[in-house]
Amino acid sequence: MWILEGRLILSATDQSDFLACQHLVHLKHASVRGEPIPRSETEMAKLLQQLGQEHERRHLEQLVQPGQTSIEFSEDLARNSTTYGELEAAAAAAREAMRSGIDVIYQPSFLDGDWYGRADFLKRVEPPPGFTYSYEVHDAKLATTAHAEALLQLCEYSRQVALVQGHPPARMHIVLGDSSTVSFAYADFASYHAMVRRRVEEAAFEDLHDVYPRKVRHCSICVFADHCKEQRKRDDHLSLVARIRNDQIRRLEMADVGSLTTLARLPAGTDVPRMLPQTVGTLHEQARLQKEGPLPDGTPRHELLAETAEGFGLCALPVPSGGDVFFDMEGVPFGTQGLEYLFGAVELVDGLPAYHAWWAHDAAQERRAFEDFVDWVMARRRGDPTMHIYHYADYERSALRRLMGRHGTREQEVDELLRGQAFVDLYRVVRQGVRLSTDSYGLKAVERLYAPERTGDVADAGMSMVMYERWRRRESDDTGDASLLVALAAYNQDDCESTWRLRDWLEEQRAQFERVHNVTLPRPVAAEGAVREEQKAVIEETGAAYAALTAGVPEERDARTDEQQAAWLLAQLLGYHRRARNAQWWGFFDRLQMTAAELHTDPESLGPLELQSQEPDGDASIESYTFEPQEHHMGVDDDPLNPEVRTPANWPAPAGKVVAVDSTRGTITLRRNRSQLAYPPPRFLMPGRPFATDAQEAALLAIARWVGAHGIDAAGEHRAARDLLLRRPPRRVREAAATPLRHADESAEQAAVRAVHELDRGCLAVQGPPGSGKTYTAARVALDVVRRRRRRVAVTAVSHRAITKLLEEIRDAAALTPDEVRLLQLIRGRSQRVADGIHVAKNNDEVLAAVRDEAVDVVGGTSWLLSRPEFAEAFDTIIVDEAGQMSLADVIAVSRCARNLVLVGDPRQLSHVVQGNHPEGAEASGLEHLLGDELTVSAGRGIFLDRTWRMRPDVCDFVSRSFYESRLMPEPACARQTIDGEDGLALTGLRLLTVEHSGDRTSSEAEATAVRTVVDALLGRAWTDIHGLQRHLDLDDIVIVAPYNAHVACLVAALPEKANVGTVDKFQGQEAAVSVFSMATSSAEDLPRNLEFLYSLNRLNVAVSRARCLSVIVCSPALLHAPCHTPEQMRLVNALCRYADMAPAWSFDAMHASHRQGVLALNAR
Repeated sequence: MWILEGRLILSATDQSDFLACQHLVHLKHASVRGEPIPRSETEMAKLLQQLGQEHERRHLEQLVQPGQTSIEFSEDLARNSTTYGELEAAAAAAREAMRSGIDVIYQPSFLDGDWYGRADFLKRVEPPPGFTYSYEVHDAKLATTAHAEALLQLCEYSRQVALVQGHPPARMHIVLGDSSTVSFAYADFASYHAMVRRRVEEAAFEDLHDVYPRKVRHCSICVFADHCKEQRKRDDHLSLVARIRNDQIRRLEMADVGSLTTLARLPAGTDVPRMLPQTVGTLHEQARLQKEGPLPDGTPRHELLAETAEGFGLCALPVPSGGDVFFDMEGVPFGTQGLEYLFGAVELVDGLPAYHAWWAHDAAQERRAFEDFVDWVMARRRGDPTMHIYHYADYERSALRRLMGRHGTREQEVDELLRGQAFVDLYRVVRQGVRLSTDSYGLKAVERLYAPERTGDVADAGMSMVMYERWRRRESDDTGDASLLVALAAYNQDDCESTWRLRDWLEEQRAQFERVHNVTLPRPVAAEGAVREEQKAVIEETGAAYAALTAGVPEERDARTDEQQAAWLLAQLLGYHRRARNAQWWGFFDRLQMTAAELHTDPESLGPLELQSQEPDGDASIESYTFEPQEHHMGVDDDPLNPEVRTPANWPAPAGKVVAVDSTRGTITLRRNRSQLAYPPPRFLMPGRPFATDAQEAALLAIARWVGAHGIDAAGEHRAARDLLLRRPPRRVREAAATPLRHADESAEQAAVRAVHELDRGCLAVQGPPGSGKTYTAARVALDVVRRRRRRVAVTAVSHRAITKLLEEIRDAAALTPDEVRLLQLIRGRSQRVADGIHVAKNNDEVLAAVRDEAVDVVGGTSWLLSRPEFAEAFDTIIVDEAGQMSLADVIAVSRCARNLVLVGDPRQLSHVVQGNHPEGAEASGLEHLLGDELTVSAGRGIFLDRTWRMRPDVCDFVSRSFYESRLMPEPACARQTIDGEDGLALTGLRLLTVEHSGDRTSSEAEATAVRTVVDALLGRAWTDIHGLQRHLDLDDIVIVAPYNAHVACLVAALPEKANVGTVDKFQGQEAAVSVFSMATSSAEDLPRNLEFLYSLNRLNVAVSRARCLSVIVCSPALLHAPCHTPEQMRLVNALCRYADMAPAWSFDAMHASHRQGVLALNAR
């Protein structure tokens, strides 16, 4: 941003700055207008600018291939220009270079009114039909991954390229710090970019959208950071209160608590709407102590908190041991995945600290350093099982888990340390046990309690990254300066020793608390983390299979052949279930350390509960509880635990069995037996222990052994599974192999049935978008195998409900034929509905007997059944329904039960829930793996069901463009579907109703009222269906989708009785004339979980595509302006922005007029 000849010129950088901090654009504007705002450029910013310039120059040399033409423009053009005409001339020169067809253009300029841009590179690509030339933008960035700010700049340059060449570029490219290139579809970000661009113009030219300068991530490199920091101090702003959240600041401000001083003087018992009294009290006490300030010598004041529960605060400190380790890591975010370059640890030798360092300067060294550190710790643990690893904050523990997954090594050892609770996070101890007068609880602030202020070359983590990058640059030039590494090691050693001294200081405070209060504080009970003897043999066998599969396989992905990659991936799948289970166990133990407030916000747990009634049931009790509607993972037949009560074995007490649960009304019923009644009624519920996956793991191990002995592409067993790993086209009988999967004269459903009939130990994908007849097609496939091949079929999915649904469809399809089809499903739980015409087995033996006696044609069961060895090749074909949800590991495990493998599903609707960190590729679902980077399955790899029988064209257009690469088309008859609107116009397609509200997280009464207005306005209108039949709309014709259980409850209270309201899961597979999606949350700052949850493309796809005729989104306008920090977040918000671009807005005035007409229509009926 600068002023040229009195004209304000904006740049792409202003857009990325606006995204990083809206206030920054206003500061820049004020600065260019001449206001004296002090600047202070950080060392990090200087380094990044220098590294960026060097990175661009290296890429230019790589980008221009022999024989290609190139042109280079001056990179100082903008800062040296004195007239607008000079910018126009530069842009004209770039346009001429494009029109002349130069292959690579470096530093081209663009000018569009008040917008000036200078891209790093343009590269010529093949133009689309009808155009003579085409270019795509390449931008060089140092980061390890693409950031949203960088993509915004790319979008601006791509927009300018489109204006010049007459069509938008298909893709845009970021060259990362290691010179690898990541590419993005411009259309996936264009609507979001257009929104940000408009808001930057409004901020610059109309002085809109300014916000208070709260501290954000960008502050670490911002030239105005000190200016804003001083403003916050002058204003005594609430953000100065340690550990306060932005949503808490807003709620306090709405209650007229606008400063730290006001909060410090808040009268006891003051009620702040939508904040727990305990939270208000905690923040008040923190502000009070900060207001008092430090002691005269500069040491922070501190107060010990009265937390005496085992495992919390000072009670979380284990007994000190001679083998204890004090651990800290250093890393940089530059490169492919970043680099953890230093693992540092201090041990005590004769009471004095001894420092150890493990260095890593590339990915291979990182793996070795990680392994060496873990091996060192495990050796100490064998010598002293009571030792612990002390660290400050969760970075170190999370990094070890991440490295374990990234490198696929030392998984068992890290799991043993985690499950054995060997890690002690002293930040958590301080946070729960001590209150400080500091505005930060970072280690540098806390250590002033027991040590003088540090001096040295490295002041903080940001400076450590700068210094390490300086060393790397000098090392690459053969001018390496060892003193830089010495300084970094000294900084890391100081952190390790500070962690040791903090532990000792906390022990002193613990002893003082016991003296003052005359109590004995409990210590954590030692947890067993070691591997049981019966597990060791399996681990050794798995390790041997892993070694055989990875022998001779290069570490770098790009160096592997397809066969090596498939074998490597199979090796990683051997540990998939263990990694997922470990993540569940880690979450399990984390919940045992949560406070009541933390359990209340944990999406897996449920509570607080209030006991309403108890009824005897023999020697048991049926107990009904109520709770505030919330997100949780409790279901009928679950056996939850009580995290606040322990058994004599120090295990969370069993809470009972779930008999019923209603998340909308906030009720849950437990059956508690005699032993469980020995414990008090639960206040919170947490999930029980993870399910064992022995059958799946054994199946994977058997397949891995065979591949290790014979090869990934050899003739013989497990052919379909190996083809899936290799991502091969469907293997078909010889006479069909040369023909296309889908013939020109057949529908997609007919092609799927025929292709499965032609399979010869092959794997076929069938992707079914909304309304395309996925379940219908899968049923016809199964019926064809039974009737024409006279062979058995297995049906599996991640849930019993999905299996039942497909079996019912097979039953109904068979009823239209003269042949009997015998169906059997394994169902153990009492809650599962038993469908007519489907026989039920209660255990594995009943299923096996039916198969051996040839008394069944189709068997339905989960991977726990079909992975078992006794079912190996018991079926001709296995159909994996909702294969976008089932992990690749489970798909491979169940594949051995059949000769042929059919994957049916749609990753764009129901996605795979990943638990744990996995090596690249091992986290995918079966269908995601087969699709790879494609959104839709290619013609050679599977069948795409390309016709929807549900959505009329103007609904389908959004869904198809946003989620299916414009391949999904409506059946012509869908266009008949209409709702009579105003003035004789049809009410169809998309509508957006924005509702202003603030502070709402998981429910919004304002939106519920608006939805009621929408529903009332639609009821009674004339509705014409796909067959041309007309009737009046009623409640059964409208589905209302909400993202949260709390908002479902809010909507139910506002809507007429029997309104069809629920979350996305309820409506999967359903449809109605109208779908209404009410998003509830006021803004991105109010998100209760993360942006990815609310803006999920899968959720948006399902919500919109339930509609046959009309889709309505009701949301706060602020959701369209969400600040994004990653490309994936941009892609998610872009879909909502695209919906807004395509949807006419509905006003409340229009809605109320429609409401009156709807009421009149109902009265007339």
